[in-house]
Amino acid sequence: MVCLLHGCGILLALLAVGIASASPSPAFAAQAPVASPSFQLEGTNGYTIVILAGQPWSGRPGSVQIIARKGNMGVSYLAPATVTETSISADLGALGVISVSFHPSGQSTTSKCAGRKIEVAGGSYEGTIAFHGEEGYTDVEATSVPADIRPFLATACNFTTVTGASPNSRGAELFVRNPGLGPRFSVAKSGPAAPAHFSVEVPEYDAGISIHRFASFSMPAGSFRYGPNLQTAMVHPQAPFSGTAHFDRRRRANRRWSGDLTIDMPGLSNAALTGRQLRAGLVHAYQTSDGTSLRERAPVSESGNKNRSPTRHKDAEDLRNGSKIFVPKFVPDSTDLDRTQPNSLASAGTNRPQTAC
Repeated sequence: MVCLLHGCGILLALLAVGIASASPSPAFAAQAPVASPSFQLEGTNGYTIVILAGQPWSGRPGSVQIIARKGNMGVSYLAPATVTETSISADLGALGVISVSFHPSGQSTTSKCAGRKIEVAGGSYEGTIAFHGEEGYTDVEATSVPADIRPFLATACNFTTVTGASPNSRGAELFVRNPGLGPRFSVAKSGPAAPAHFSVEVPEYDAGISIHRFASFSMPAGSFRYGPNLQTAMVHPQAPFSGTAHFDRRRRANRRWSGDLTIDMPGLSNAALTGRQLRAGLVHAYQTSDGTSLRERAPVSESGNKNRSPTRHKDAEDLRNGSKIFVPKFVPDSTDLDRTQPNSLASAGTNRPQTAC
């Protein structure tokens, strides 16, 4: 007997909640082999395409996530899907279609998730798989692909332990947010002469599909410069960025961030990263030994006062570990800006970020 997605309540729960709390039932060990809810393919132009399916669970509808990634850039798509015990079906519109069923091979292997062993049924997904990235950045078509538990395990079963760290040299972080659905930008460095670490997110919502483009780069120190009192800053990064941008705390909130900075993202070229709709902040920060950024809880005021209690800023997940499939998520502090981040995307219609003319 093979437990196919729906029959594996625990594994399905882990997929649906991202293993927010990993405490499997003792009965887990006695479950039948599970069919992998994920597989991956090689797309054109060097992109790896990962597909993960989620059955309806706890009131949530079925869904499919497609992650197209190449190095430190990629796109995640989350779309409604019909996911049964043996099949995955999703109409992606102009992006393609997924209509496959699982065919077990009769063999199984053992994997680990959250410290528990999982017996995984071997097999393949057969049917129609077609994905066409916007602006032709990647394409893939297939009629059969081996089921692969590794993308699921990398997404749901890897944990990062956060420990305290002492600051090295004092640096700064510049972060830019859109009060609505639009680009998010961050750059941090541990000191004036240190490398600058850039992160960009461009979320959008199109025809019922949530789209999240992401990128992360390390660039020379000169690509991000800031004044000693954090009143001003300038960014001039290399490709795939173009142009420059300036931060000036002395100006009004909707004029502090200006310039012609753009970036070419997969499927969205020339995306604008400046504009009056964006809000920017500049704070003291430092890089910890694991490469993440710690920043002050409150931005530096115009008088130079600041709160010295640092807090971890998850400006992007670690994209350097090629064995992990991560979609970066910004987690802004409540004191970052004088507004509240939206908790969900628009319920219908199209909401795409602006591109520079």
